[in-house]
Amino acid sequence: MLDKTTSTAVADTDLGLTIRLACAIGQNRQVEFGIGIPLSWSEDKINEHVDKLIKVVERQAAKGDLLSIKGTLQTLEHQLETTRQQMRNHEANARNAWVDSKKHGDFKLTGQAATQMQNFENTERTQIEAIKKLREELKVVEERCR
Repeated sequence: MLDKTTSTAVADTDLGLTIRLACAIGQNRQVEFGIGIPLSWSEDKINEHVDKLIKVVERQAAKGDLLSIKGTLQTLEHQLETTRQQMRNHEANARNAWVDSKKHGDFKLTGQAATQMQNFENTERTQIEAIKKLREELKVVEERCR
């Protein structure tokens, strides 16, 4: 954020450089910032003001990342719930098939049904790990937005 306690008023006739910085904010938006700098400023003073502008640009880019991560997280959570529902349906169908075939003993997934359930479990585990990583990334990006 620009320091409002320091006067940086410059007459139009003093301007000699214009520095423009742009950044993407998410997938569909872009913002551009500009700063006019007089030729009389020292390199340190120019760097000080450019550094402030870069902080603004980085924060705005992080806000775009935040929106993207939240959308991806929501999609992954929905996919996880779908996988879990498919697992429940698969087990219910296998139990019904077990009962219909009049098998004796305790229900147990076997053969192709067991392989399919293992695939669902592997998918679920992968999705949970991806969600955990995304939530960690979300915390980091939220800090950058403050």
